[in-house]
Parts: sequence; C-alpha cells; structure tokens
Amino acid sequence: MIASQSAGTSDEVHRPTRPAAPRQGQFTRVVEYVYDKFARVVPCDITRVYRLGVDHRQQPAIAADGFDFRFLSPGEMRGYCSEPETNITPEAAALVESGTVTCFAALKDGTLAAYACFASGLVDGEHNRASRDLAGIGLRLDDSVRFLFKAFAVPSFRGHALMSWLIFRAAEYYASIDVQEIVTTTGWTNRAFQISAERSGFVSSGWTAELNLFGRHLHRYPAIVDAPFEFVAGG
Repeated sequence: MIASQSAGTSDEVHRPTRPAAPRQGQFTRVVEYVYDKFARVVPCDITRVYRLGVDHRQQPAIAADGFDFRFLSPGEMRGYCSEPETNITPEAAALVESGTVTCFAALKDGTLAAYACFASGLVDGEHNRASRDLAGIGLRLDDSVRFLFKAFAVPSFRGHALMSWLIFRAAEYYASIDVQEIVTTTGWTNRAFQISAERSGFVSSGWTAELNLFGRHLHRYPAIVDAPFEFVAGG
C-alpha cells in the first residue's frame, strides 16, 4: 500500500516545488484535528460508503505465497478470543456462531494473519459505529449483498497486501454463490483502508453521518437509487 520513491537527479532536487500541495495537506490535517476535537465534545461520526460488484474485483499485484484463505469456524473464533493480538472479541465469535456473520481469514502455517467479517440480512447499528455514544448506522441487505464490517491484519503480518487478498478471495467465493455485491463503510479519515478498498475495486458511493446532540441521534444517508440494501438508524 505504500509506494516507494526513488531519489531524483540534482536538477530535480533544486527545482522549485509548487506550494499548493503542502498547503492542501496542512489544511486537511487542520480539518481532521478540528473534527477530532469536536467529536470528543459532541459524539459524531462521518463515514464513506464503498460498494464492490464482485465481478469487478481486482487481484492484488503482490503475491500472497504461503498463505491459506478460508472461513473460520465458530470454535476457531472462540479460541482466538484468548489471543489479544488477533483483536477478536467474544461478541464477534458469538455472531459467527449465530450464523449471521462469517469470518474469512488468511493463515500462514496455521497462524492467523488477517481476517474480514461479512454480515448478511439485517445489520444492527451497534456493529457499525465509532463509539458507544453513537447508535450506529445499520443496514438491511438483500440476499445478493454482504456487508464488510470489520477487517483486521495482525501487526506482525502487515505489509503483504492481505486486506486486498481477503477482499479478492471473498468476492471470488461470493460470486460462486450468486452474491453480487459487497458494501462497506469506513471513517472519512481512514485513508489507509480507503486506498486498499479502491485498489480492490470498491467504488465510493457517498457519505453517512451521525450526530449525538444531547441524546438526540441525527442521521444522514446518501441517496443511492435502486440499491439492493437500505440504511437503518441504529438504537
């Protein structure tokens, strides 16, 4: 996900640079700083909506040699709860056991390296919120859609494009069972995931927002016409 840069020639080093880009980067950082401070006082969340037609999945350029990709069983999920580095909670294990969520994983020599959790049917807002002060934004999905609500790479395995491979392999599987689309949301400042998602074939489809104003939850949803899913206010 991080592109390497080669050193330039001496002419390039001394060539004047345009000031617009630094100013834009600084402005973005200021906006993010103000947003973070505001969210600490007034609970709020702004997310981007991404959609992936499974037939438009993009295979990563980096090979994933030595990794196995498969779904985790409920028993495996419960076992990983005792390993803090996996970031798997008992609540996530219970969702997999209930059958409403599946967890697709990358493993190397039997060790969990990364995983992505997909939900079907009705997604409760509590599984799609930034903090407990928010009700979250739920979704009601048609049978042809899955919602990617958590993706995580174990720190020691980062740098292998595993998120992109998980999305690609999961989309490949879902295409085989007539699921047509994967939808997900991510925080508007989560640039790392946004870049990974777009490289995997996801397309940005608008914004959602929630504001907790003195206990009153205000929601905003994008106007997506004829989508096989709909947003549902949490809480």
